[in-house]
Amino acid sequence: MNSPRSPFLAFISCALLTALLFSGCTTTQPWKPSKKEISPETVQAESFLEQGNYNAAAQEFLKLAEKSSSPLREHYLTRAAEAFIHSGDIISAINTADGIDTSSLSAHSQYQLILLYSQIDISMGKPEQALERLDKISISELDPGFQINYHTLRASSYSVMGNLIESARERILLASLLYDRDATEQNNAAIFEGLSLLSNTALEALQPPAPDTLGGWMALARILKPATNDQAQTDREIDDWHQQFPNHPADVETLRYKKTVQIATSEMPKSIALFLPQSGGFSKAALAIQKGIISAYYLNKESAAPTIQLYDTEKANIKELYKSAIENGAQLVIGPLKKKRVLELSQSELLPIPVLALNQHKQDAAAQANFYQFSLSPEDEVEQSAASAWLKGHRTALVLTPASNFGHRLASHFADYWQALGGEVLEAQNYPPKQSDFSAPIQQLLNLDASQLRYKRIRRLLNRDIKFEPRRRQDADFLFLAATIRNARLIRPQLKFFRASRLPVYATSHLYNGQDNPSQNIDLNGITFTDIPWGKPVPGGKEQTKTDTLHTVSQAWNNIPAQEQRLFALGFDAYNVIPQLARLKQTSTSQFSGLSGKLYLDEQNRLHRQLELFYFRKGIAKPLGIAPHLKPTAITPPEVLSETGITLNAIE
Repeated sequence: MNSPRSPFLAFISCALLTALLFSGCTTTQPWKPSKKEISPETVQAESFLEQGNYNAAAQEFLKLAEKSSSPLREHYLTRAAEAFIHSGDIISAINTADGIDTSSLSAHSQYQLILLYSQIDISMGKPEQALERLDKISISELDPGFQINYHTLRASSYSVMGNLIESARERILLASLLYDRDATEQNNAAIFEGLSLLSNTALEALQPPAPDTLGGWMALARILKPATNDQAQTDREIDDWHQQFPNHPADVETLRYKKTVQIATSEMPKSIALFLPQSGGFSKAALAIQKGIISAYYLNKESAAPTIQLYDTEKANIKELYKSAIENGAQLVIGPLKKKRVLELSQSELLPIPVLALNQHKQDAAAQANFYQFSLSPEDEVEQSAASAWLKGHRTALVLTPASNFGHRLASHFADYWQALGGEVLEAQNYPPKQSDFSAPIQQLLNLDASQLRYKRIRRLLNRDIKFEPRRRQDADFLFLAATIRNARLIRPQLKFFRASRLPVYATSHLYNGQDNPSQNIDLNGITFTDIPWGKPVPGGKEQTKTDTLHTVSQAWNNIPAQEQRLFALGFDAYNVIPQLARLKQTSTSQFSGLSGKLYLDEQNRLHRQLELFYFRKGIAKPLGIAPHLKPTAITPPEVLSETGITLNAIE
């Protein structure tokens, strides 16, 4: 991003790495090599780590681990995994951590490994799983250095989840363990900046009474919000604050004059312009999105709820429409929907009020500070489906997609992403989506046609019939499939017919409409796919207490048709995410839980979705939990949403 990094952003970006440094460089290490075991290679590896050459450090630690026996081997593997996390190579960190022999670890070393895996969980966008791991640790048994690590990881997990108050609580506990002045200042800045992202209403309603330390932070965040230019009034409020919260650790003057200015979208604007087409081919999709926005509006309506004015993007130039909205008092725009309109508006030289576009375009230049893009990008589904396969240990893939521009787009992105992870695509085929017999591309994919040719050649040479049973290729770990519900129900049985019943299949959401239909979906058994949450309970997880699930919210519209519910969720989330944009912009690990998934913002101001993972068993889509979010070090940027792919209810 082009904007200056605030103390909060700087702290959040390195907080987890700081925690690792505490666990690896202080005297609280539960086990470390003796002086006799410290070789020149060990010194070199630690030197690389200190210099910030994390990849080199990781490789040196791996070499040392190969030469060592337990517990020294486990020590070096842990250090290598930590170095990989520093470098951002989460995949290598997972593989290294998985190679640690836990049977040889002491209780304290087991705790260290839990902290390590918690760090990995956070980096993968699974803060809830990180907290579940951390709950297994008895903090009273940890040395002070590891207690610092423990509270830092918990604070980071809550921050990623958007629970800024619980994050502040953890940092207040952390403060009592810090003795370094810089670390203390960074921790205090994180508490203050995090709470500053809450609305004044939330700060006032949830503030514990004086002289509670957290209450003091919340009161100060409310006082110093940039809502007034009356410095005399601010001075009086600060004087009252000092009397209510004596001996509070906050450095008020430093925070007051160095406070990061929040972007315009830190709170819900008073007036919103909604740019949607009211006629043409996109009007039906626009209506589903509009219903989602209206539902979110009424579920969150307060006395200060914004006014929403609808503008028809089919009747005016988009830039002129934007100017008109500003003249009418709009403080933020949701839309437009068509990719062409999104591109035109993004090319404006000046955007005085924020825009949350409902589609994406390829943006080579740096993102405009006030221009955000949010869509049901299928690339997110492709990546998380592939990441699920990778974490299952699969490395060689087959690809089967429809013979269409959209099918080629998904196949191409899968190949780029899979190869960036380190996997191999053995074969890719497309199929005619409007037909019912897919035997030809399936046989080519499985190399059965080559097997048939070998049989014919041998029979011709021997001049007699021979026993023949075609065999599919055995070098593929899994199949990546893109198909509609209709085609997936046809393709899966044909795969079984050609002896590929045990070949794992990973897919996108296009084969599911959110409705359980065991009799018709029985042929989808064994397929793993990514999709929006749908509000279904996760096996072994906590019961869902939220009432704003997609199913319950859509009931107000007499159960929106299945093919429109994802668009409804897009509109619902587009409205609710507005006051969260400031927090999401702080760091790419921050998330907002919506109906369309867990949302996070990249450096191009694009909102991405972390989805749920499902598995068909007995014709029912069973939720498996949050889909993994792995980012390779290098990957081809995703293509833009096509005009025909926006409804995501068909991929022909």
